Amino acid sequence: MRIMGHLTDLVSADSDVADLRAALDSLPVVPTDQIRILNDEALCQRASQALDSAYFPQPLHSAVYLAQYGNRYFATSPTYQRGEWHFLVNLDSTFRVLHAFTW
Repeated sequence: MRIMGHLTDLVSADSDVADLRAALDSLPVVPTDQIRILNDEALCQRASQALDSAYFPQPLHSAVYLAQYGNRYFATSPTYQRGEWHFLVNLDSTFRVLHAFTW
């Protein structure tokens, strides 16, 4: 899954990546063993609702890829995109949307 590659890239010391982490409310560097894909149905449902609220006026209730990154989450839809762009949300531990962006 591409989301795992992107998230593991965030632990890089590269200056461009450090700038991205800073833009994401000082996203901390975490050990790669704290980055994982989740498949808990209740958590995925909460992430789907958060993704919908960030992007869509009417909920899509789509499936999501949900990854945990330390104490934060990232969610994206595996099916909904605009051209080459995917929608991604960065969530806190309560599933509040911290950032919504395309990648």
